[in-house]
Amino acid sequence: MGNNSTNEALFMGCPVVSVPLFADQTRNAKRVSELGMGVHIPNPNAPTFAPSLGYVSQERLVGAIDEVLGDASFRQRCQEMKRKMRLRH
Repeated sequence: MGNNSTNEALFMGCPVVSVPLFADQTRNAKRVSELGMGVHIPNPNAPTFAPSLGYVSQERLVGAIDEVLGDASFRQRCQEMKRKMRLRH
């Protein structure tokens, strides 16, 4: 969820499951989640570096993926953002 990865995903209209580790990733992940274009699994150490991904269980990750893939509104919002981003280029 760094700036480049976030922009690339949205430019392609791809909903995301974000697992931010440090720096701008937490802010980007929260914003994408607020806009309904992805699911954010928060870093419990934010804003500092997450020393491991131990807080991301298999169940939590699969649940987030199922949520993004199972709810068409994520894709719809991402497709609208894709359209808007491409109008600027």
